[in-house]
Amino acid sequence: MSQKYIHEFKKGDIVHFHGATFEITEDARDSMGHRPMFSHIGVAYGPSDTAIANSICIGGLETSGYIMHGRPWTFQGNFLAGKYLVD
Repeated sequence: MSQKYIHEFKKGDIVHFHGATFEITEDARDSMGHRPMFSHIGVAYGPSDTAIANSICIGGLETSGYIMHGRPWTFQGNFLAGKYLVD
């Protein structure tokens, strides 16, 4: 196992998160989003450096209505989100 940021996820990676196991279904891509500043004001200036990677839950723990086997899951976040365990 290794650790990767969302930005580094590649199709076929197996990611462990919240006790569940996910298979990445496409390479991570940059998001065009911006950093939220305050929900009632708008967004801060500049890009968020956020990445998005689509996946599907293939096993592990389920959380009803949240994480379920066979359902899609989108990983998204910037480098502050930290690293994930990847097979």
